[in-house]
Amino acid sequence: MLSVDGSTLPGTNGGGGGSVGWLHNFDADALAGVAVEHQWMSVAHWTFGSVNGSLTRELGDARYSFYGEAHEGAGDDGPRAFKYSSWRPE
Repeated sequence: MLSVDGSTLPGTNGGGGGSVGWLHNFDADALAGVAVEHQWMSVAHWTFGSVNGSLTRELGDARYSFYGEAHEGAGDDGPRAFKYSSWRPE
């Protein structure tokens, strides 16, 4: 996967960004992906990476699906730096 974007914002130098990622379906029951993204708007900029996966298994007469994703990154809004973290297991 590959994406690029751009935007305009009155009174600033606008913004833009891009990302690159990989998504793979190992079989009918397993999927995984990784990506990295960078964005900027006016004086702010940030970069983060993502990983995700999904697994489905049969157990008796039922099928169960498990999914998880994580996003980690950092950036700044001009004078202040920040970190970004989001984890989601299901």
